[in-house]
Amino acid sequence: MIKGFSWARVYYFSQLLVGLYTTSLVPMAWAEAPNIPRQVALSAGELNRSLSALSEQFNIAIISDAGIVEGLESPSIQGSMSLESALKTILTPHHLTAKSTHAGILIERSEPSAPPSNNTIPKQRQDTFDRLEVHGYSNALELSYSAKYASQELKEYMFADEIGKLPERSIAEVLNRMPGVTITREAGEGRQVSVRGLDSGFTRVQFNGMESLATGASIDSRGGVNNTRKFDLNLIPAELIRSVEVYKSSNASIDGGGISGTVNLKTPLPLELSDEQSSISIEQSYNDFSETWGHGVSALLSRMNDTHSFGVALSGAYVDRDTTEKGYSTIRWAQGDWGNLYQAGRTGQSVSSTDIDKLESGETYHSRYSRYDVYQRNIKRIAGLVSAQWRPNQSVQVAGNVIAGNMAVRMDEYHISSSGLAVNDLSGVIVNEVHFDGDDLVYADLDNVDLRTEYNRERHQTDYVQAQLWMDYEFNSKTQVTVSLGAQNAKFDSPIHDKVYLWSPQQSFRYDFSQHSRISVNDYGAGLHTKEDWSLYQTTRDIDLVENRFVQTKIDINHELSPWWELRAGIQYKTYQNENERVRFRDISMRNQNVAAITENSPVDYGKNMGVVGLPSTWIVAGHDAFSSLYDGDPTQNQSPDLSAKLREYLIAGYLQTVFDEPFDDIPLSGNLGFRWESIRQRSQGTIATPEEPEIFDSLQRHAQILPSMNLIWQFSEKIQARFAANRNWSKAEIRQLNPSHAINVGGQSLNRGNPELKPMVADSIDVGLDWFSRNQHFISVGVFYKDIDSLVHEESRMQPFSETGLSLDLISDRGQDGDTVYWVSEPTNGDSVELLGAELSTMFSLWHSTDGAPKLSFNYTFSDAQDSYSVGDQRVTSPLIGLSRHIGNATLFYDTAKFGFRVSGNYRSAYVQSVPSGNNNDEDGLNSAFYLDMSGYYQWAESIRFDLEISNLTDEVFDLYIDSSNRPYNYTQSGTEFKVQLNVQI
Repeated sequence: MIKGFSWARVYYFSQLLVGLYTTSLVPMAWAEAPNIPRQVALSAGELNRSLSALSEQFNIAIISDAGIVEGLESPSIQGSMSLESALKTILTPHHLTAKSTHAGILIERSEPSAPPSNNTIPKQRQDTFDRLEVHGYSNALELSYSAKYASQELKEYMFADEIGKLPERSIAEVLNRMPGVTITREAGEGRQVSVRGLDSGFTRVQFNGMESLATGASIDSRGGVNNTRKFDLNLIPAELIRSVEVYKSSNASIDGGGISGTVNLKTPLPLELSDEQSSISIEQSYNDFSETWGHGVSALLSRMNDTHSFGVALSGAYVDRDTTEKGYSTIRWAQGDWGNLYQAGRTGQSVSSTDIDKLESGETYHSRYSRYDVYQRNIKRIAGLVSAQWRPNQSVQVAGNVIAGNMAVRMDEYHISSSGLAVNDLSGVIVNEVHFDGDDLVYADLDNVDLRTEYNRERHQTDYVQAQLWMDYEFNSKTQVTVSLGAQNAKFDSPIHDKVYLWSPQQSFRYDFSQHSRISVNDYGAGLHTKEDWSLYQTTRDIDLVENRFVQTKIDINHELSPWWELRAGIQYKTYQNENERVRFRDISMRNQNVAAITENSPVDYGKNMGVVGLPSTWIVAGHDAFSSLYDGDPTQNQSPDLSAKLREYLIAGYLQTVFDEPFDDIPLSGNLGFRWESIRQRSQGTIATPEEPEIFDSLQRHAQILPSMNLIWQFSEKIQARFAANRNWSKAEIRQLNPSHAINVGGQSLNRGNPELKPMVADSIDVGLDWFSRNQHFISVGVFYKDIDSLVHEESRMQPFSETGLSLDLISDRGQDGDTVYWVSEPTNGDSVELLGAELSTMFSLWHSTDGAPKLSFNYTFSDAQDSYSVGDQRVTSPLIGLSRHIGNATLFYDTAKFGFRVSGNYRSAYVQSVPSGNNNDEDGLNSAFYLDMSGYYQWAESIRFDLEISNLTDEVFDLYIDSSNRPYNYTQSGTEFKVQLNVQI
């Protein structure tokens, strides 16, 4: 029996489903406004445009297969008539009919009369939604719910409301509107995606069914360089994507890897478009925090031959924007050795003996850096897509595309901190006054504290390219073969990441959290603009390179056994390669050198709009060219990488699946059953520092797994259906965890080791749900889900003298450390299984009934709960699963007419843990809850001209990292609200 599955669980969920079941018969789409006569005036022209005009006038979705309306003309009609009558007039000459469905009005070809049969597979169940053309601006969301209702798997959809125009500005933010999906943000823009509250590492991203991975970088407190399996979606412009699918339950034909879900991004193919397209969009944006303007442009061009057997589509997008992020960092809170404070001259008169005893106990925590942060970014993103499609006859089709892009980031950071409090030995610090909140030192007036400013200059870019080719061939009416080939390469390169530190040693310093619980008001003994008070402390340069490559070959065979039963099979070969090189340079030889000639003031008014009184405006930092002026040439030119790692994975897979739709009379059951076999050969290589010479470590592991899957739908009535899904999936450990190299943080006295022998994590899942599709596209879906995740990877941590790590003491000796220095050593290992239980609600409805249309509301909520046990030294601690948010939700209020429309969207994600334990004896760290509010609207100025307005992060929500379960501040930043105006022109 599969681990995690039992008849008891099946019985439990089936009883829950019966409890949810209710029956309701409601009218179809024709029962609404379409039967009410209206004044119609359509001039002769393209049939596609006439359908769009009728959709807008009668406020209902009109859906057609893209191929059946291509090149057709519509006659001129005028007068008072119902939608049914108008459609009959323009469709009958082309042997087309209009059919009322849950999604709206479906346009299809007329068929000869035949006796009705239950033994046919409905079009909705055949995954034809990619070819559907949606007429009407607001109907894309309604079609998304219709596609969800029709899918055999538990799957979410989002379609472009018009070609090249998804209803958000980035792919990540499109996903953020979908049920059970949430994102992280970077510089005010969506970055990584997670499904059902789980960590982003459990979600796989595909382009047109092929796994892809492209990564960038963030600031250090958010992980720095991304060398993980988490796709940075801010690299991909939304304009290149036609539709998005999110699989929450898997089937045998889908690649393994997405324990929480699989995101499939689909690009347009020219013959799927209703007609030839030519459009251009021009945008201008403004950020109220950086007080800077940005701009962008996107375009689409598609052409096809007279017979519509060959087509080509070109699209591209470019954006250039500036952002400013300001905030505060403690870089963790820590306990310290304050020495003998009863010694004469160590404390001020206001420090009581109780305060002294508390400090000397070593159990109090203080802010290590109390750092003010300014992050300025310039982001340039450019991408393009070329696709071609050839369909010489009904049996043969060849299609391919190439997508390529580049995202370049220029980031400048400015900081000022109390670095002297970051060390463990505080016996030289004079304590004038202190105040505590429990064990936390929330006010401290001190002397003999080293102060430090930092200028950080980073230049990095990601280049990516992906090419795919598909070939479909129908041997006969029952058998079809698809061969797909693909290759992807994404390269992150950060050749410049320079830091120049200035310091002013042994100064007075005071920090005070009484005004704001996340930002302290600091007072400095050194003059913030007095060059004589500051000298050079050190310089560093980091160089990083990350490259991800995929190559895939896949063959799929579909054979129809009967009109209601289909057999599918396939084989796949896929290779993945990851290479990571890192150079770290640090120079203290020029410490205390005069820096008057290379300094300037930080360029941003830090205190403005921060909401705290007493913050500084600017401070002295090294200038933009300080690093290059200190060196004659590149000091790292001849330096070998201190980390060089490679990961190669070779996958062979095959699957067998049966798909059925009501194969037995009077039993309304449809679904699929199958299994998938995957075998992975995994090779990890990396350098390991030893007391002698660095050596190369090479590890070869093999893993194999059978992944069964089952998706069932029971149709209670035309409007109500129940779902049951059970499947097994697995996810490989993170890339950095498989890396045999070591990462040493000398200042933080921590050491992270990799473990190339980690096994993949395996999850058995059960989903039970109920869908109800009511009139006027009202939709409600409820469900519960369960996952049993085995061999979950944990970071095992322990305290250990550096001499016992086996690493060279030369790595730490220049920082005043020796073999007795105790390090916090972390290493990933496979742990026990974790059980996750959750529930989900998704709905869309009109706020009131009106034949002229009414505002609609979509609402989605997901609850997930899982506890895990972590090893901390010799103890086991229980904490929520890493990366899991218990509550996520989103709501969108929208209203659309032919002339104008608006959307107001809110997204919420509850707090989640990022690591257990954290550094400096804190039990955890994580990200606090956040709620983002966005707005957008449009105005159709003319038939081919539309203006859009978008406002992102309307309430200026903060990014709030915390340290310890007591919720001490770690990194707290805000990036402001962004306004964007866009002109869209159809040519």
